[in-house]
Amino acid sequence: MRRNWMMVLCLGLAIIFVAGLAPARSEQAKQITCAGKVVDEQDQPIAGTKVTLHEMVYNEVTRSYDTKVTGKVTTGTDGAFSFSTSAVSDVYRYGYIVAEKEGLALDFATWNIREGDKDLQIKMGRPKELVGVVVDENVLNKWVKKYNIPFPVGIVQGDVEKIRFAWGVRSLPWLILTNWEQTVIAEGFGIDEMDEKLKKNIDTEHAIQKNKATPTKPVAQTGLSDPAKSFLDAEAILAGWESSYAGIRTMRVSYCTRLVDYQPPAKNPDEPPPVKYQHIERVEDGKRYHIRYSIAEDGFDRPESLMEHAFDGKTTREYWGSTTHGSIVAGLIGRNTETMNDLKVYMLLRRRLVGGRNASGTYLIEDPNSKPDLSRTLSYAIPRYMVSVLPKLESVGSQLCHVIEVIVPGKDHKGIPRQIKQLFWIAHDKGMCLMKYQWYWDNKLDREIEVEQIAMAKMDSTDVWYPKKAYRTIFSDEFGTTKCELTVTEFIPNVEVDEKTFRFDFPKGTDVFDRVRGIAGIDLPKEPPSLLGKPLPQLKDFNLKLDADKTKDKMILVCFFDMNQRPSRNCLRQLSTRAQKLKTKDIVVAAVQASKVDENTLNEWVKKYNISFPVGIVQGDVEKTRFAWGVQSLPWLILTDRKHIIRSSGFSLAELDEKIQATEK
Repeated sequence: MRRNWMMVLCLGLAIIFVAGLAPARSEQAKQITCAGKVVDEQDQPIAGTKVTLHEMVYNEVTRSYDTKVTGKVTTGTDGAFSFSTSAVSDVYRYGYIVAEKEGLALDFATWNIREGDKDLQIKMGRPKELVGVVVDENVLNKWVKKYNIPFPVGIVQGDVEKIRFAWGVRSLPWLILTNWEQTVIAEGFGIDEMDEKLKKNIDTEHAIQKNKATPTKPVAQTGLSDPAKSFLDAEAILAGWESSYAGIRTMRVSYCTRLVDYQPPAKNPDEPPPVKYQHIERVEDGKRYHIRYSIAEDGFDRPESLMEHAFDGKTTREYWGSTTHGSIVAGLIGRNTETMNDLKVYMLLRRRLVGGRNASGTYLIEDPNSKPDLSRTLSYAIPRYMVSVLPKLESVGSQLCHVIEVIVPGKDHKGIPRQIKQLFWIAHDKGMCLMKYQWYWDNKLDREIEVEQIAMAKMDSTDVWYPKKAYRTIFSDEFGTTKCELTVTEFIPNVEVDEKTFRFDFPKGTDVFDRVRGIAGIDLPKEPPSLLGKPLPQLKDFNLKLDADKTKDKMILVCFFDMNQRPSRNCLRQLSTRAQKLKTKDIVVAAVQASKVDENTLNEWVKKYNISFPVGIVQGDVEKTRFAWGVQSLPWLILTDRKHIIRSSGFSLAELDEKIQATEK
């Protein structure tokens, strides 16, 4: 759960890429200040408000965001607060100013530290909904007497939330039923289910007593407190699970996670809690994804709380509603949003994460050739280590489950050898749906997932069960104990997608930094139109010496480049070494210098490096020409078929052979 909080903060950090339009300064670090006031809904100052500055800094070594509390103040009668920190221009830094006061809803504001000094106002109001109420014990006793409540009634003494957590109370009212041995056999059921639960308990006890009095051949009865024996082995369970879930490649999911309990670490009792709400709408297909995200309690109802990110296979688009900023960047750029999908975490469906680098930085993606977490763990452990199916079935979320225990040697994040024990509760009657999961370090529980309610989704010709409501608890000496509730409102496995799925339009008034086109501003002109499936525009405007007879019935490969950029120079020189081989495949190669340079300088460079194919240069307005040709970055490759219809564009030189084969087909 702690990682979830970092991701959120990292989302906010993404704003820095937009704000960093100006060149980085090289002066020595100086002090910058964020000052402001906390006011009520009538703009009157609020005294006694605790205001905290949470600062985030990008760590180049770990490629993650480190966060820490760097300032705490309490407002006076004027409601004013002020924080100062050093200005560091070459490190991505961001701050959240959080305001808390008992009786008022928590509120916060953002500070892009690299932009320098900032003045802001935090407006606080009454919470929309109270979590609980304080009851006077005398009032409670009078109410019990007035309504003749015929059974004992007590009252929670001490910390209400901690006691509710310890008793597993997830909502009110909450009923708990035990048998004669005081063992809990049912909880969280409705009052209308009371008779059924009592009857089942009585019938079970009668059956147990009868079996004790008259020994008979054991019969597997799922309603008994001594549950039925398991009947599948680990290999069979794994095979069943993979037949249901291993084939999921794309999905559309909508869910909310809610922090239901938080206990700070003993060594740092002031450690702030993680974010309380996360609303996610996500579509994913391999590397491509489109996610809408909000940490507001009311989800996407407030436009300023919306964050939207998408990668269409070529460019990443990002939008932050809190500042109405956006950006367009080539390739993946290393955001947590690129792999964020809590439903897959709860279902152990994530595949192994692998890293890569591009011009924008380091990124992580799921390896499409790897197995999902559950499958990878069991298939690796079964032939090598201690894997056993416990002798009895257990009930979780009203589903009878096989329990698999896996014990393997491992190392923690500090490299210390430790024993890892994992337990998987698998509902064999529901397509091997995972109902519960536990991870232990040296027999100490580290994390737990428990499903309360499941639902069914259609996938091809298979029914797939997934958690409709589930809970995830993480026990950490460093970050404390966190328990989150997952509520899923939509899950469509193997959903159909197209190119439009992974793009979105920026809202009107968005200040966008388009790094692909090298332009910035509010409501930028539309991106270049796609030329795929259209005839290749005329090349004669670039002073290219291409004979029509020599290009007839041949594929054409055009490379837009800039001789002043190293990637472009490397691309052209590599193309030159392959030009003869491409010629044997009836592929004509041509290049176009797509930025302003002296033509004589270009010709000398072409001659110096023996570029073996025609090289032209853009005549006239460079930006308009690049826009008309759909050029979004340099170098930019375009490949046509033999009828000179464009079949591929914007691909890398490493993908050329693949694109040629696809075009020939």
